[in-house]
Amino acid sequence: MDNLISLIAEIKARIDKGKFEGLSKDEALILSELPVSLYTAIFDLSTQINSKTRKKVDKCGSFYSDVSPCAEDCAFCPFSHDHYTSLNLEQQTSEILIENMLKYADRIAALGINHFKIVSTGLRADDAHIEKVCEGIVAVKLKHPNLQICVSMGLLSESNLLKLREAGADFYNNNLETSEKHFNKIISSHTLQQKIDVIRLAKRMGYSICSGGIFGVGENLKERIDLFFLIKELKVESSPFNIFVRYDNIPLSSMVGEKQISTLEIFLSLAFFRLVYPQCRIVLGGGRDFYLSEMEQEFALLVGATALQSSNALNAKGTIDRIIKDDKLFNNVLNENE
Repeated sequence: MDNLISLIAEIKARIDKGKFEGLSKDEALILSELPVSLYTAIFDLSTQINSKTRKKVDKCGSFYSDVSPCAEDCAFCPFSHDHYTSLNLEQQTSEILIENMLKYADRIAALGINHFKIVSTGLRADDAHIEKVCEGIVAVKLKHPNLQICVSMGLLSESNLLKLREAGADFYNNNLETSEKHFNKIISSHTLQQKIDVIRLAKRMGYSICSGGIFGVGENLKERIDLFFLIKELKVESSPFNIFVRYDNIPLSSMVGEKQISTLEIFLSLAFFRLVYPQCRIVLGGGRDFYLSEMEQEFALLVGATALQSSNALNAKGTIDRIIKDDKLFNNVLNENE
């Protein structure tokens, strides 16, 4: 116990001196063994860092350019063809795609959302769909030049990544989902290495990278820490973390059984990620309203998260009321920093 307390004191001293670049892997693994009685020390450290990282209201809105059933077998995903769940999301057609992208961009810009994420289901979007999305991005950027556009189109080829980048996309999203050790337990139709490869390719092409994971898919804290260090190694700029939501027909619901991630685990995971990778933007994503009260979401913004998925979050549609509440959450937290 004395060694743990000494390590925490040493880390705090580095933070106070402005010389903290993140935990080493050894430090993170040692701290992962902390007794619950010392969790508050972890939260104090991560809150100190987060108060310097979080400077403004930062929200994301997602637009689904395609919600077709997907041939991949991700055990947590409602879009997999084996257990497809529409989630009441609107299916787009090529005739109305650009018009609807513009309408959605207008809506989120008016609501103060600064990141616009365009999502397509499947292993990779096809060439025709990429062309339409590119047209839509050009139109959105002409009308809203300050809106940060993130595209999530799967394991794209270099040529299609280039088209989207030249159209005006700022970020490329491909979530790693979970650690290398746990990945094959929940996905077998593609590999973690394929995801890493497309992230590195997008990085070389000038994209900022958006890549995170999903909590509550049967992984433990040490496996999450492995994921956090991989994200840091890849120099990801923005990391969204979703929380698995159970649906009766989704395989992972039965795979994890009654083991549901706790609120404390969510807080601890966000705090550890902040301590591992102090510079990264952390987005609290889909599933947050299923697991966390508004007060608990404020705490998540204190200890680790710096942004919120405010509209069309994974497994939950965003509403104007939700966005207004998110502004209130941010303002409460930002006021606490003053």
